[in-house]
Amino acid sequence: MPRLSNTPQAQPTQAARTFRLVGGRVTPQGTTPPTPARAATPKPAPSVDQIRQLAYHKWEAAGSPPGDGVAFWLAAERELAEH
Repeated sequence: MPRLSNTPQAQPTQAARTFRLVGGRVTPQGTTPPTPARAATPKPAPSVDQIRQLAYHKWEAAGSPPGDGVAFWLAAERELAEH
C-alpha cells in the first residue's frame, strides 16, 4: 500500500506534457491534429442508356445523317461527363 505524504507534489516541467489519442494518433494536449483532406466524391459515370438517348437526340437534331453515329455517341459521353 502506498504511503501518503503531506509534502507538496512537484509541478510538472515543460518536458512533462500530457498527450491525447485522436483518430489513432497520439497528439500533444493543446494542439489540433491536422485534418485529412477529403477527396471529392467521384460522380458516377453516365449509364449506357443515358448516353444512347442523348446521342439519338443529337443524331435526330443533325437531320439523321447516314453513318455509324460514333461522333454523336462521343459527344453525348463528353456532355454527360461534364455535368
